[in-house]
Amino acid sequence: MQKENKQPDRIVLDEANEYRHKYLMIAAKIFDGTIFLLGDFGSDGKIYQLPPIIKRGEKGKSLSTFVKNLANKIFLTKNYRITDHKLLLLLQRLRDGAITKQEIVDIIGKNKGSYTINDYILTSKKNKIKKITQRFKHLGNKWLIRRNSKKYCNGDVLIQKNRPPSGELRHAFTYHQIEGETIESNVFIDMEDMFDRNMLYVGLSRVHTLKQLFIYI
Repeated sequence: MQKENKQPDRIVLDEANEYRHKYLMIAAKIFDGTIFLLGDFGSDGKIYQLPPIIKRGEKGKSLSTFVKNLANKIFLTKNYRITDHKLLLLLQRLRDGAITKQEIVDIIGKNKGSYTINDYILTSKKNKIKKITQRFKHLGNKWLIRRNSKKYCNGDVLIQKNRPPSGELRHAFTYHQIEGETIESNVFIDMEDMFDRNMLYVGLSRVHTLKQLFIYI
């Protein structure tokens, strides 16, 4: 007996802030069911995390406008990743634009610690990744998987001696590369070239508590 191929009546697009407007419009056009967009958005459609990467010279409609005009919105009030009230308050101030970069440096700078191979260093500049990796390569080999395979997914991070398929030696990551991740170890934020509040928001919100955050020096 031939099985009937049923189309789903709903799909969920997680990290919806990373989707470009035109692709959301295509999804809405070809899919007859309900589409759920999950992301860190304000009631006015403001994106608090990183927007999709747009190629130089490419034009597109604002994703914020798309979200703002949605008829149905559900706002979740509980953060299941962050368990620290002080960190939640810091992030809320960052969302509201009520805290400066220097104030954040002063708060996180109170935490003292040294980078280990299990930790993450986050930077906004791709050209600093190689420099940081060179600085800490003596600690061991840490690999970022760059392509999907049968064994690994793009974005996986492995600590092992031998280079895995499509593995890139890394001791530092951009904010786009860790968006959506929950980091159990410590996170060192490179504030030197921090020019975007959304990047900072993503970096600070990857952990459970304020004690996991450090300033990279």
